[in-house]
Amino acid sequence: MISHDFEHGKFPICRRAPVICYFENGLRIVYNRYDLRNFLEKHGTVCRCVGVWPGKKSTDCFILSPKSYSTINTPPEMHKEIDSAETISIKLDSEGAFEQLTYIPGSFVEDRTPILSKDQNLFNYVKKSGLKFSTSL
Repeated sequence: MISHDFEHGKFPICRRAPVICYFENGLRIVYNRYDLRNFLEKHGTVCRCVGVWPGKKSTDCFILSPKSYSTINTPPEMHKEIDSAETISIKLDSEGAFEQLTYIPGSFVEDRTPILSKDQNLFNYVKKSGLKFSTSL
């Protein structure tokens, strides 16, 4: 069942689990949903995509449907690396409504300064995409 979910838009794309896209002029490796969707919009669904899932002893690859991934939900461009964030913290107000979101970029970035956002769209993206986060009031 998990491979079926991965094929149709649920693969957790990040620096640790990239997607390799094969197209007529070569291949491209993407590390987040934003770049994958832009790549598929540019090249159409004529390419083939494979999600790479690293394991402790062996690595698995899953065939992904370009048609499904060309319509996936993406974060705003300035926060496209949130897919690879080490920690995501969401602060809610006393009534449980979104107040702010803070994340620390992954180890691939030299500047590991926490990024603060009050963007409701980014909060909605984190919830819908299934990224792990912690909440506080």
